[in-house]
Amino acid sequence: MSHFDSLARDIKIVKPLEDVEVNEKESASFLCEISHDDVQTQWFSNKNKIRAGENIKLRQEAWLFVCRHCMSQLGNVNPCEGVVELQDSAEIKFVAEAAESQAQLKVKELPVKIIKPLRVKIAIERHRGFMECQVSRPNAIVKWFKGDRELHPGQKYEMVSDGIYRKLIINETEFEDEGIYTCDAVDDKSSAQFYVEGTSYSRLYT
Repeated sequence: MSHFDSLARDIKIVKPLEDVEVNEKESASFLCEISHDDVQTQWFSNKNKIRAGENIKLRQEAWLFVCRHCMSQLGNVNPCEGVVELQDSAEIKFVAEAAESQAQLKVKELPVKIIKPLRVKIAIERHRGFMECQVSRPNAIVKWFKGDRELHPGQKYEMVSDGIYRKLIINETEFEDEGIYTCDAVDDKSSAQFYVEGTSYSRLYT
């Protein structure tokens, strides 16, 4: 095919790209079908050229062009293990000479999980007590409840987020503080009993 013939071709998008929405750690594939098979093509992510590599596979099947975020494992036991991350969200563009197609890749955060639940705790009356759990990601937002009542930070309660640790501190504990406490991470929650134990002095005079 001459250079003139190549320029004269009217390349058309037969099947355009479609938006893809996946959870992080899953794979994402974009498919585009064009009218010719002997065409120089390019893929872009937010205007940055996509190149084939360990996590990105580019392939052509006749007039069908595929871009896939994946990872090939040894022995092809699982030929594509998703490695898409939140920062991969972007506009994906396919260019075939003068023809092009765009679509959006939207990567959603995985649901928050309680990976280490609350445990039964006992505090001494008039001392500090706490409830603590661990969540699956550092940016998880949680709410604390005593029974059905939502708790808020103040003189009585302190709420600490440190990496994946979530802690409720109960100051100046009283017997009225006993009950079921819940850490609610929207997608998951954990509950446990909190007890207050009196000192020997308080037991003697109450």
